[in-house]
Amino acid sequence: MTFFTDEIIMLAEELYQFYDIPKLKKERNVLKNCRGLGDGIWDILGFYVPSTYEVVICDSEIENYAKKLAQSSPEYDNDFTKLALRELVRLHEHGHALLHTGNIGPLRRFKKGYKSLPSVVNEPITEFIAWSTLKRFGTKFFEKIFEKVDENTPDYYQKWKDIKQMIDCQSENIDYIDYIPGLVYVARKELWKDFESFCKGLEQEWNVIKTITIARRIGRKEK
Repeated sequence: MTFFTDEIIMLAEELYQFYDIPKLKKERNVLKNCRGLGDGIWDILGFYVPSTYEVVICDSEIENYAKKLAQSSPEYDNDFTKLALRELVRLHEHGHALLHTGNIGPLRRFKKGYKSLPSVVNEPITEFIAWSTLKRFGTKFFEKIFEKVDENTPDYYQKWKDIKQMIDCQSENIDYIDYIPGLVYVARKELWKDFESFCKGLEQEWNVIKTITIARRIGRKEK
């Protein structure tokens, strides 16, 4: 079975349009010798540079990884896998940019004086941003590629599932993507030392997160 489709969804653009953010951060494509700055597969295939607010896409690395995926199973069309993987990398890195700048909803007031988050907090939140966007706008093929690549991320990346579980326990019946502003709000509020302390912050601020989330949902319905 194949999930091939001729439609390429610009997931990063969908996320930013969903939150009425005027434009993406600038992008730079590197064709060769472009290894990302992190130790997770997403940040080997691309990376975000906070000092310049720039997303870098590693095209050669993406092409090579897409070939490996295509060779691993007949359900992966080589060309479309490359395009889908590239878009998922873009989404991940623009998720980093969104988390770094806080340019979403009530977060703009935290821009000055913001300090970087440690990777053990930064990456799980970014993964959740990517996954929740994918659930809202993606296709089965995109989900299949995400799940396959996500299997090869370090354990702390996988903590995005803890965020999902926390939301599921609230039983609010709200799209996951609607929680992004609240998550970013808490992430930028303190200099969290580890993921566990961030989760405690989520618990303490859950009423605020809920207010931000519901307000966003209501505002979207009124448009």
